Amino acid sequence: MFFFWFLCFLVAAINAAVSIDLHKTPIQKNYGRLAAKYAPSLLKSGSGVVDLYNFDDAQYYGQVYIGTPHQSFLVLFDTGSSNLWVPSSTCDNCGAHNKFTDTDSSTYVANGTTFFIAYGTGELKGYLSSDIFTIGNLSTRVTFGEATNEPGITFKEAKFDGICGLGFRAIAVDNVDPPVYVFEQNKMLNQFLFTFYLQSNDQRDGELMIGDIDTSHYSGNLWYTPLIHETYYMISLNSATMSGSSITTVQKAILDSGTSLLVGPTADVAAVAKLVGATEVTSGEYEVDCKTTLPNLVFTLGSGSNTQSFTITGDFWKIKVCDFGVICQCLLGMAGMDIPERDGGPFWILGDVFIRAYFTVFDIGNNRLGFATAV
Repeated sequence: MFFFWFLCFLVAAINAAVSIDLHKTPIQKNYGRLAAKYAPSLLKSGSGVVDLYNFDDAQYYGQVYIGTPHQSFLVLFDTGSSNLWVPSSTCDNCGAHNKFTDTDSSTYVANGTTFFIAYGTGELKGYLSSDIFTIGNLSTRVTFGEATNEPGITFKEAKFDGICGLGFRAIAVDNVDPPVYVFEQNKMLNQFLFTFYLQSNDQRDGELMIGDIDTSHYSGNLWYTPLIHETYYMISLNSATMSGSSITTVQKAILDSGTSLLVGPTADVAAVAKLVGATEVTSGEYEVDCKTTLPNLVFTLGSGSNTQSFTITGDFWKIKVCDFGVICQCLLGMAGMDIPERDGGPFWILGDVFIRAYFTVFDIGNNRLGFATAV
């Protein structure tokens, strides 16, 4: 996970000069709806589903449970990392988040192994534990992290309590099996895959489904392309263009639900920003005049004879943020970052800006990604 709530940092950077409070009232409605959803999904067995709630198109999170009886947590589901963790009741700087109390769970089993995780925008440390993890109709014992220290403001200011990593086992800290792998090992899934459906709607923001595909969330047929690296969900990028001209110097991309924006090599993004008249507000991050009409972007994924083009309209990659509907600023939904070779880079990150437009299937069992137009 590189920029799991990149937009919030952009907002903070832009508004530091004008001292605007950016906590928007719609998030309160999200919390209210979410708090009321304690009953598990009525979907058929062999799959689990959770509603995803959205803060400023930057953080999509949903409800899960740990322990017996259930202790409820809001977690960000991140395809760019592979560990499940929530704050521990012993954490002394985890902010006003829900915290796991092991003494309240009859199924808790101590592990005690210490762990440390560093993300692109934050870090934490704590210890491993074991208990029953429940998401929708799926429930099984997993090893998870209890965070006892969250330095800095990254996780304290997040709208979610913890993170559920959906990435490959190969990048899991301490070789812990990610929950989706445990569900598969226990033969609980109809298919070894999960899907993301993201929206920007007060009534329904999105959905994560594990183990099956809801065909009502997309139109047309799913198009699949093979993964080219089993660390991140990496695929071939045939081309990326704006107004018919190339905007990329690399030919790889990863799909990352934990990244709010489109992220490309610093020089590539700087060139795009210059062409559309965007202003850099901090390193690699840009704002644009809200009156600007951005051109469409076209990402052609795949390689050889198996390619497919996906268009991101200007409205999708110009993100308008308003304070109480009065003072508005527009952020460029694209940021620059140079991923080192040791991490598989350089590559593009197709984050939530892309996934909102295209329903995405993370098909682990068949080592591929699938896409179709979201409805």
